[in-house]
Amino acid sequence: MADLYNLLGELDHREDEEQDFFKGRPSAAGTEATAEQSEWGSPSRSPNEAEVPLVLQQAHRDKDIGAEEDFGQDLLHGEEDMLVENDLYTKLHRHWFQERHCPELLEFDEDMAQDIKTHLEDRRDWVEQQEGVTDAVEDLMVTLTQMDTDRVKFVFSDWLTRRLAKIEAHPLYMREQIDHMSDGELRYLKSYGELYESHLRNTVLDHVPEAWQRLDEENMIDKPDYDSYHFWLAKEAIDKHGTHHEKGTCLVAKYKDMREMMIEGKVDLQM
Repeated sequence: MADLYNLLGELDHREDEEQDFFKGRPSAAGTEATAEQSEWGSPSRSPNEAEVPLVLQQAHRDKDIGAEEDFGQDLLHGEEDMLVENDLYTKLHRHWFQERHCPELLEFDEDMAQDIKTHLEDRRDWVEQQEGVTDAVEDLMVTLTQMDTDRVKFVFSDWLTRRLAKIEAHPLYMREQIDHMSDGELRYLKSYGELYESHLRNTVLDHVPEAWQRLDEENMIDKPDYDSYHFWLAKEAIDKHGTHHEKGTCLVAKYKDMREMMIEGKVDLQM
């Protein structure tokens, strides 16, 4: 029994020595990590990563900054282009709105009309060039562009239609307003005036005494109603009939009383 106890004691002693040996020996993973740390300088960096030189890092940052600046400039230029188009549409809308409510024919803006025509032609050409696009975003842009073009065309055509309606309503009086017309409107007035006079002569004038056949007499000329009341918005401080009105004041007054101020740009005709 003594020999058995001695043998068991020797085995326990050897196991303790082996455990002490393995505890003091560094593991393979630890050795690799130490080597990696000494080689790359950071235990978190993988062996496949290499340190980027400072010159390349600075060049990369400069490239990113340049790209951001270019993107910002593109947005700025796009906004400027849009502002130009919006200003043009705002001007057209203002002419159209005032023409709807003004009893007389306002002065024709030839420059604006030409800009609108050029704008519509450019939009039409661009839409035709985009025909057959398959990209969803490009197709959406084409649709929005076409909708915007249709909106401008409606306002532009209605503005011209209302001007022609005023010419037809007062053809004799419009002979005094030729400085407010375009070349096309002048031709229209001449053609319509000839038809109008021919119709009156065939139906009425040839059947009444000669003294009543003249169309250029004052009481024979139908004029717009300048005595009608309208709403006005003061664009600046004005004085009217001894009363001072601040900018932004809304007034109700006769057209003939505010006509000169409207021409000078001091008030806007609202309705």
